[in-house]
Amino acid sequence: MPDHVHILVEGKNATSDMVKFVAQWKQTTGYLFPHELPRRFWQRRFYDYVLRRAEDSDPIAWYIWMNPVRRGMVGEPQQYLFSLFVHGGMAEENNGRDGLDSSLEGRRGE
Repeated sequence: MPDHVHILVEGKNATSDMVKFVAQWKQTTGYLFPHELPRRFWQRRFYDYVLRRAEDSDPIAWYIWMNPVRRGMVGEPQQYLFSLFVHGGMAEENNGRDGLDSSLEGRRGE
């Protein structure tokens, strides 16, 4: 989205640290795109919503995936240039170092 981002991450072990993951993600994107992003691109804080059951992630994934369609930016979610379903996102960059998986691969609707 042009003015915000939605991500769905899953803790893979008891030491998963979402705060650390988000900090590293913000730092990585700032490093990878220093000339494309304004100096103060990311907000200091973020808003999280904890899903307790695995089945709760499907409606959230669909909400995220369909957001560009609802905003009229694309006709189909696969057409959105920054879709994790299309590109795999930062999952390869992270490689599970912080116990979190940001990939939506394998979810319904691929």
